[in-house]
Amino acid sequence: MCVEPLHGVTFAVMWSAATRQAHAIAPPGLGTTMQGLLGGMHFGLGSALGALIGGSIYQVLYLFLQDAHTGDDGCPCLALRLQDHISSVGRCSRPQFGTVVDG
Repeated sequence: MCVEPLHGVTFAVMWSAATRQAHAIAPPGLGTTMQGLLGGMHFGLGSALGALIGGSIYQVLYLFLQDAHTGDDGCPCLALRLQDHISSVGRCSRPQFGTVVDG
């Protein structure tokens, strides 16, 4: 928590440097467009990818902690649990629309 106030400072420095660079490399007359693209990439694409990747990591950790807590899995090693999840991603079946899933 003591590092949290630095987020405002570091974000301000990063954002001002990024917008300055975007304007510098933009063709003449397209500086504002380039800064708009920068904002879209950072707040749009960056947030989307962060949510997808972070959600996948959270799901794996949640499943691991849930199994460790209930003793269903018996696997005390996070690395083995992650490896099992990664190898099963291609094999897992997703419920179809209208399917009732217990759990």
